Amino acid sequence: MSNRLNKRASYELLERKLRSLERRETELTRERFFYIPLEKPLFQGYKMLFVFRKDVTLRSDFSTLEKLLPLINRTLYSKTKDFIKTKRKRRKRYKAPMPHDPVDIQQHQWDKLTLKEKSYFIRIEHFNCGRLTILYRWNYRWMLSSKIEKHFITKMRVENLDVQSELKEIKNFIVRRGLKEKTEKLVYNYVYRSYDSNDCIDKIEKFISKETKIYLSFQNEQ
Repeated sequence: MSNRLNKRASYELLERKLRSLERRETELTRERFFYIPLEKPLFQGYKMLFVFRKDVTLRSDFSTLEKLLPLINRTLYSKTKDFIKTKRKRRKRYKAPMPHDPVDIQQHQWDKLTLKEKSYFIRIEHFNCGRLTILYRWNYRWMLSSKIEKHFITKMRVENLDVQSELKEIKNFIVRRGLKEKTEKLVYNYVYRSYDSNDCIDKIEKFISKETKIYLSFQNEQ
C-alpha cells in the first residue's frame, strides 16, 4: 500500500474514532446528573420574575396575555434581595444590577401562536457567527412589573462521578493529542471556539464539583 493510501486510511480511522467519542460524550452528558429529593425545602435565596400590572388585569384581552406570560417570563436568582452581580470592564470589577427583560421567543414558538397573539411581538433580526437569527420580542414592556419571592428547592442536582470520570478521559484524549479543533470541525463543520476556553471549562467543572460536595456534606449533617 502506498504512503498516500496509508495516510488516507489513518485519517479515516481517526475520523471514525473522533465521531464515536463525540457520540459517546453526548450520551454521557445526558446521564451526567441526577436529582435527589430533599426531606425539607431548602432556602436558596430569592427569585425575580414578571407579573402583569394590576391595571393590565382589567383589560378585555387579559386572558390572552396570561397565556403568553410563561413564554416571555424570565426568572433571575440571587442570594440577596438586591439582585446585584459583579462585572468586569477593563480589568476592573464593579457591581451592577441584573438586567431583567422579557425572553425573546424563537421561530418555532412564533409559528404556534395565533394572529392575535403575534400582534404583541415585534420581529428582531441579528447576525450571530455569520448566520441570520430571527427572534420575536415582547412589544409591551410597560405591562410587566418585577416581583421578588423567596426561592426554595425541593431537590438537589448531584453529579454521577463515574460519568464524570469517563467524560474527563474523553476530554484528555482529545486535548493531549491536539485534536480539539479537528473534532469541532468534524462536528460543527468549523472551529466553534476561536479562543482557548479551557479556563472557562475548568471553572464550570469546579462549580459543579462544589455543588455535589455541598449536597454530600448536607447529607452527612443530617
